[in-house]
Amino acid sequence: MWNYFSSLSPTQLIFLCLGLGIMVYSLKDYVLGKDDDSPEPDEQEKTTLTEIVSKWEDLSNECKKANLNEAYDLLQQVFPMLVNVGDSNSRSNKK
Repeated sequence: MWNYFSSLSPTQLIFLCLGLGIMVYSLKDYVLGKDDDSPEPDEQEKTTLTEIVSKWEDLSNECKKANLNEAYDLLQQVFPMLVNVGDSNSRSNKK
């Protein structure tokens, strides 16, 4: 093993050490089981049902405007009860 490393040039040794350092750095969170990037549960944003419905409606409207008919139809299938509510609201607003 020592013969293999002694036959490498200094440039090859530098790249080998850099590669090992990058590998160790990327695996340390996996091995230690820590995830420092994710916020604590108390800090996470709490989403209400009305916010979810509003975001769904915005996405649905944007898909329809962009002529993404397949995506629009799939959104309507995912939340069929919201389709009926959205249709009745749009009809009552037109009156």
